[in-house]
Amino acid sequence: MTQPTKSQHTSDRTIKNYGSTTATNNNQITSKSNQIPSKIEPKVWLANERTWLNWCRTGLLLGSFGVALVNGSPSIGARILGVIYSIIALVTISYGWKVYQKRIKMIQDRFPGHFDELLAPVLIATALFIAILLNFIFRAIDRLAQIFSIISFVLFYFGEEFKWCLGY
Repeated sequence: MTQPTKSQHTSDRTIKNYGSTTATNNNQITSKSNQIPSKIEPKVWLANERTWLNWCRTGLLLGSFGVALVNGSPSIGARILGVIYSIIALVTISYGWKVYQKRIKMIQDRFPGHFDELLAPVLIATALFIAILLNFIFRAIDRLAQIFSIISFVLFYFGEEFKWCLGY
């Protein structure tokens, strides 16, 4: 007499290709007694919603930075960057919605492959990096302009004293 397999020991339910990322037998959980595919677990739907909410949170944070820069800064460069942050925020929220809808369709169709998106998050991060870099550059230019205006003021009014100190 042969020994029963592990799946016969545990229950009458088996998981086809558990942990596989390839499309063989649709990775569905089936019951041996009636071979009816089971329903999709709620955790799959909730994970998709959590991902959508994370994209919304990121977009709202970027939008808040944008609005704060537009409303709170006298510099035209900072206001332009505030608009850029707001545009990146809208793109982020729109992308999150698109991915959410796409994954709903994939879950309903029981798509067996990967749900990963690689290009768009990299593009959003690159745009955000460029915006932050421009923000830093504009702020440094404003700061240097203030320093040079102070230096020119001091040299204009106290130039003779500085010439004496320098030995001219």
